[in-house]
Amino acid sequence: MKPTLPTDTFNVAVLKQTANGDSQFFNMMIENFTMNAKALVEVFESGLSQKDWIEIGEKAHKAIPSFKFFKFNAISSSLAEIEDLALRKKKYEYLPDIISKTKTAILAIIKQSEAAKIVDSENE
Repeated sequence: MKPTLPTDTFNVAVLKQTANGDSQFFNMMIENFTMNAKALVEVFESGLSQKDWIEIGEKAHKAIPSFKFFKFNAISSSLAEIEDLALRKKKYEYLPDIISKTKTAILAIIKQSEAAKIVDSENE
């Protein structure tokens, strides 16, 4: 089992449609996603160092919907695989590599998400 680095691009099309022109709501949703993604990275880091596979699996499971919302299909698949390996198959030896690669991909998405906010010139 040799996981590859997930590659996704930050896609705000669904969020723009959902926000329906409300830039404050749009930015709040991006901020929430970014905060949750950063928290997931922290769980991955601490979980890896402590070998807390259950915590990692549970957090991966909870993160999947928000990554799917933004069409991060590769990361969503990786998170599902982490969840499966940690919670069902208990194949912990495969987790460090896939977690590391997924973490790298999430960090790249965090940078993109921070740049995706709408600057509202009327409120500046």
